[in-house]
Amino acid sequence: MRKALMLFLLSLLTSGCYVQSLNVFYADNTIAVIPELMGEWTSQIQMGESVTNHITFWTFGTNTVDTYDGDNAYSELEVVYFKLDGTCFMDFTAGRPLKGRDSLGNFYWGAGLNLVHSLCKLQIENDTLTLIPLDLDWFADSIKEGTLDI
Repeated sequence: MRKALMLFLLSLLTSGCYVQSLNVFYADNTIAVIPELMGEWTSQIQMGESVTNHITFWTFGTNTVDTYDGDNAYSELEVVYFKLDGTCFMDFTAGRPLKGRDSLGNFYWGAGLNLVHSLCKLQIENDTLTLIPLDLDWFADSIKEGTLDI
């Protein structure tokens, strides 16, 4: 594949907390099209573990992402891409859990199952995409310090 996907979701394992919301994280005027994101990406690291040799490519579409977890289980996420001050983000919720009917959805699908919105920062550098979930501690500290205007 032409692109590498790095998932730095280790913070989910160490802190157990990332920010989710009952409301969307974006405003209509921040929704963006990110052409360089569209297409297949090779998953290299998930939850701190190398998965390069056994994970199906993730496919980023206009409104969905086809994901595969560390066990190569499929689930679809429904997504909205948006930009704030030039930084790309992805608001996601659970989409279709399965391609077939023989298993449950994967970890990424389950993260959005409770009809909440989750948020990842998207860093695209050369042919590497890094998804970084919004960390609750950083979020709370930024509000206290007055460096995050909400």
